[in-house]
Amino acid sequence: MTVHGCTGPQVDLDGIRLIGRTVSEVDAEVIQYIEDRDLGWLIYGDGGPGPEELNMYVRATRAGDTVASGARFFAQDWEDHG
Repeated sequence: MTVHGCTGPQVDLDGIRLIGRTVSEVDAEVIQYIEDRDLGWLIYGDGGPGPEELNMYVRATRAGDTVASGARFFAQDWEDHG
């Protein structure tokens, strides 16, 4: 499931607001979250980081000439082909 960065709904990860923010800020907070908890992390299909165990990652959503953070959630064995 993909949560669009401009239309939401708002989703958070232990207090980290994931949707509609500057992508680099969300990336940094998610990476810090992962490192603080000694979790594994991956860079997924379209370049977004995410905790390996939670099956989610941060995405960039075009918003005119800028981008906003979105998120993708998926089943454990799912592969992103597009």
